[in-house]
Amino acid sequence: MNGNPNSRQKDWHNWLRDTGCAVTGASHPTIQHIKGARMRLKGVDGFAGEWYCYGLCFEYHLGNRHDSLATSKRAFNSTWGSERNIWIKTIERYENQYGKKPMSEVEYKIIVDRA
Repeated sequence: MNGNPNSRQKDWHNWLRDTGCAVTGASHPTIQHIKGARMRLKGVDGFAGEWYCYGLCFEYHLGNRHDSLATSKRAFNSTWGSERNIWIKTIERYENQYGKKPMSEVEYKIIVDRA
């Protein structure tokens, strides 16, 4: 999204793709960068948005469903909850698998406080 994610961010993106859609579990999701993802924050390596993203299947990302993000963010949020909450649950899923967050605790706190 913002040029060149660093190696840790690339690993995060690969994990998101391997894990599947954050809302349906469908395979081969695309990376959904959450609004505000272009933010560059002091204390975060690179653009915060390369962390502030999750995997989302085509159907809900760009599909023609009445509740896809492309059609109606309000309907999407009503069905699945806010993107911020989806991201937090995705981080928790990663943490449960690896025993740590994909980014540093400092980076996580900075993003959560600003998002």
